[in-house]
Amino acid sequence: MVNNTKIAKFGLAAMAAVVLCACGTGKVSSSSTPASSSSSSSAPVSSSQEDDYSFAQNSTSIAETIWNLQVVGSIDNISAWNPTEHVGDKAVHFTRVSKMLYTLKGVVIALNNEFKFTFDDTWKNDFGWKGFAGNDTTAIKEYITPADQAGVDAGNDSNIKCIKACTLDFEYHPFFVAEAGVSNKLVIKLHA
Repeated sequence: MVNNTKIAKFGLAAMAAVVLCACGTGKVSSSSTPASSSSSSSAPVSSSQEDDYSFAQNSTSIAETIWNLQVVGSIDNISAWNPTEHVGDKAVHFTRVSKMLYTLKGVVIALNNEFKFTFDDTWKNDFGWKGFAGNDTTAIKEYITPADQAGVDAGNDSNIKCIKACTLDFEYHPFFVAEAGVSNKLVIKLHA
């Protein structure tokens, strides 16, 4: 009489052996034949194809993002809460310094003026205090504050309000998480 337990153990051992064989030796081989091909060549893999971990980069498929960022608000000589009114205006649009940095310098802000930032001359992905918070220094806190502190405390964004007339420089860091010393995407400095 045949013991079902022994048959089950033998079957499990056989399946484990098949799985281990399917895992292979851990070497990577490449083939010039596409995976969808029905060709079943048994040609040996050359040593130049084994362990080939360097893949050519297809540079045509990676396009660098150009950030079309502008300041909007009740700013003297700009008065542009409508971003479409200033398409291409260099007085309100950031300039690319590098892939990691875009700047806008010398923006004059009067007392009680408010501003924020937006992309692509629309209200798409606009940000204000939330994009700046964390980069605030004692020196800049003397000049700007959130326009709606209660909203910020509740987790909402707010315009940035000028509490002392000044001229400001803005830095946008799209990849701030990869930069030491930058804790958010926007850095605001007093114009030197």
